[in-house]
Amino acid sequence: MKPFPLIFLLFTNVAIYAQTNSSKFDIKEFTPFESNTLRFDKIIPDGEYLYWRCLYTDAILKKEKEQVVAEYGDRKYARLVKKKYSGRGFLVGCGPAFCYYYIVAVRKDKTIEMIDRDELLKSFVGKVDGIEEVKILAKANRLYVNLKRLNTGSYRKIGDDYLLYLFDDMQSCLPGDGQDEQSVKAFLTSKGDFTLVGRTFYNKKPGIH
Repeated sequence: MKPFPLIFLLFTNVAIYAQTNSSKFDIKEFTPFESNTLRFDKIIPDGEYLYWRCLYTDAILKKEKEQVVAEYGDRKYARLVKKKYSGRGFLVGCGPAFCYYYIVAVRKDKTIEMIDRDELLKSFVGKVDGIEEVKILAKANRLYVNLKRLNTGSYRKIGDDYLLYLFDDMQSCLPGDGQDEQSVKAFLTSKGDFTLVGRTFYNKKPGIH
């Protein structure tokens, strides 16, 4: 490999680090999220589709428990996706992958696209178009908006990019007592690139280390 791509990558990482130094994460400059609800209906996809729908499903009960949580586009194309089902998905819930979401989309050429993994969801969202997409992308990176504290659920917008204080998503699956809790700093660019900046333990529980 020629040295130029490597040098470019190093400079890119340095630029990201400069954007996310500690002074940028002054908690007094951050705005709390108003809600931790995921609004899939607010997604503006990074691509053109005639129609798409997002479904929430239970992997055990399958179609008996499916819910359409969002849809967009010309509903005459809904019949093309009505019988499509995925046995896997993104934003998998707590436990052994019992609950998840997936998206079935109709492209302009009327072929069907299944968005059923976290990485495919990130590509589907693409460019960050607003705070609702920020929450969805955070969740796709295994982080979570916890509204109890600024350092687990707040953001600071600088230009078109976002600095974030989030909660470790795994912590939301664990009992509240006897567990350390984490505040996570992250950087999300307007292009959807996500960088974990650091983790800080707070409310550290005695006697479990």
